[in-house]
Amino acid sequence: MEETVGRLIHRITAVGVLLITLVVYLKTVAPTVSFWDCGEFIACAYTLGVPHPPGTPLYILIGRLFTLLPLSEDPAFPMNLISVLTSAIAILFIYLTTVKFIALGDEEAGDRDDDWSYHLPRVAGGATAALMLAFSDTFWFNSVEAEVYGFSVMLMSMSVWLGLVWMERASGRGSIGILPFIAYLMGLAGGLHLLCLLTVPTLLVFIWFQDKELLMSPKLWGVAALLFILGYSTYAALFIRSGLNPVIDQNNPENWTNFMLFLSRAQYGSQSMFLSVFQRKAAFVDYQLWTMYFKYFFAQFPVPGLSFVSEAFRKATDPEVYPIEISLIPYLLGIVGIGEHWRRDPHRFWGMMVLFVLTGLGLTVYLNMEDPQPRERDYVFVGSFAVFSIWMGMAASSILVRLNRKSISVAVGVLLLLMPVGMAATHFAPHDRTGNHIAFDYGRNMLESCAPGSILFTNGDNDTFPLWFLQEVMDIRKDVQVVNLSLLNTNWYIKQLKDMDPGVTVRYTDEFIDEILTAYTRAAVMKSGRYWPEDREVEAAGLRWTVPASSYGLLRVQDVMVLKIIDWNNWERPVYFGATVPDKNLLGMMDHLQSEGMVVRVTREQIKGVHIDRTWRNLFELYDYRGVIDPSVYRDENTTNLITNYQVAFLQLAETLLDNEDPNRAYLALERCEAVAVPRDDWKGYVLLAGLMHRLGREDETQRLLRHVQTTEAIAEDTRLGAVAEVQMQMGLYDSATALYSQMIDRGLNIELALFNRAVSREKSGLLEGALSDLERLARLA
Repeated sequence: MEETVGRLIHRITAVGVLLITLVVYLKTVAPTVSFWDCGEFIACAYTLGVPHPPGTPLYILIGRLFTLLPLSEDPAFPMNLISVLTSAIAILFIYLTTVKFIALGDEEAGDRDDDWSYHLPRVAGGATAALMLAFSDTFWFNSVEAEVYGFSVMLMSMSVWLGLVWMERASGRGSIGILPFIAYLMGLAGGLHLLCLLTVPTLLVFIWFQDKELLMSPKLWGVAALLFILGYSTYAALFIRSGLNPVIDQNNPENWTNFMLFLSRAQYGSQSMFLSVFQRKAAFVDYQLWTMYFKYFFAQFPVPGLSFVSEAFRKATDPEVYPIEISLIPYLLGIVGIGEHWRRDPHRFWGMMVLFVLTGLGLTVYLNMEDPQPRERDYVFVGSFAVFSIWMGMAASSILVRLNRKSISVAVGVLLLLMPVGMAATHFAPHDRTGNHIAFDYGRNMLESCAPGSILFTNGDNDTFPLWFLQEVMDIRKDVQVVNLSLLNTNWYIKQLKDMDPGVTVRYTDEFIDEILTAYTRAAVMKSGRYWPEDREVEAAGLRWTVPASSYGLLRVQDVMVLKIIDWNNWERPVYFGATVPDKNLLGMMDHLQSEGMVVRVTREQIKGVHIDRTWRNLFELYDYRGVIDPSVYRDENTTNLITNYQVAFLQLAETLLDNEDPNRAYLALERCEAVAVPRDDWKGYVLLAGLMHRLGREDETQRLLRHVQTTEAIAEDTRLGAVAEVQMQMGLYDSATALYSQMIDRGLNIELALFNRAVSREKSGLLEGALSDLERLARLA
């Protein structure tokens, strides 16, 4: 085929988009394991284990191949590269799909192949779409860690592009194999993430408008079904591997019954997700729609200089509200692109609108998320962000085409392409994982805290999956038996712990576990000991304490198992809880728990508090803190919350040393805490350090820490002033506190709270008239 100017420009731009994305992702890729599902995926790939339902067999198999590559001493890095490569290819197909949409809606496209000025607006639109998605918040975040979402978008965009190629060639022989191949691709995609299958309705819309009779063809459906099953057969790998009992074998899908429960995600609830749609689990408009979809949608494309609207959204995890700066231009472009697509090519437009709705509002309705959620869920909707970026690119192309003068068109084209450049600059720091070893060290520090041969109860994903990775991939502290409390509610996990070597001592029979312990009939609940309507004294391994009643009058399966494991173990092995385990999961054992840094040990004696020598050894000698305070390492909210456990350990140690009249070592603990565990922008950490420095009588250090809080720009001014004033109140510096509260009032910062606190500080200073005046003013405001 003769090379034309149009094809040359198109190919150069496609390669440019791919290389730009690839270089940026390689620059920002995580060097090792990250939090959430990454540790589990890497460990399962390395050991060919079975991850959480409904499984990702295609990803696990490809991941196993990548872990064999000699690219790094840490097998997590090659796994992270899967996301880099597949996400970059996804961006390439977003470009190709956008350009294809533009060309299919243009009757002149085939007649002007040698006119470079004709093709430039079209490739500029494609590049705009691709790079806007590449540097969007959610897509970039998942493209530099061991996750499946970039890979999923690659298969989705590839399928849409192939569908467009089929429509373009539908009357020729070149189209014969495309639809069967798409069916095979969808089967493979089913073994990666079910999100990919939402592309199928779009492809059916394409076929409907192109050739309705083809949809009625038994031959097409037969071949497509056969190839889909062939692609979906990657699930056989999980079935086979589960039968070989790998260390990580979630839901144990080694027989047909377990396998079907695994695919149906029965672990997450017995009610059908389809039926649950009709009974909302949270406020649909305010929470599920506004907080759990539109918040993420409006946070994707921030362009510096174009942030015209600031909208308050609440977190998914709690009611706290925070602002999002919304750049209007990208969203206006998307709306223009929707209109342009509908006007020029209504048939294919409806196909993409179906995909946009299904991957956005459709998932919002179907998933029916509860309030609150354990984490933000933006990654769920990445498909709708990808579709919207295509429409932004189509709008950009349309605007350039409508500009008559070439010089103006080029200038506007440059400005449009500067939008993703601005987004890349805005998002680079929060998405750069260079030097981020926080999850690796966090998991290692937990394991190293434990005595040899210990049992360690953990709470959730972030204090479990990094530990699985370290034990199964890095061969670190495999003598510690990690027991996840959430999974301890399931029959298959309890039986696996029983059968592991060394595992934990479980004296229940398999029949009792299946038919009594994890059953929900009244008889089973009574016989299992889960009925717990009031506080009761229990005895386990010689310990006596009171387990409080639960709010529902029932203990969870995990609660019964914790009590039993402690009793059956009978001090043969040390037992710990992770520092991340909340009090409600500790079953009232506080008097028999002693902190040793990132873990708390179950003790025979009633010695609550801190074990000074072990905690000192862990915090000062064993733990690594890479990246915790490094300003070049970005810490998201989840990471920030987790590393506060280091601060808590140091502060508890310092308080205990103070109580034991050892002020010199207490000071060293606080000094070390600031040096390794309190980032410069963590004003709360500095406030806590200041309070303890005051108890030590180190007033110079106290004032230095408070001055730092007052100059921290990462927090609102009223928060800064109020925090410092509160510490000064604790120190008895009432005049200084009064002055700070007066500054807040004069500047109109949280006036009600400032007036109340100033009244308190004035009363403490003996200024009763001033205190009364503040309270009267507060009453008038109310």
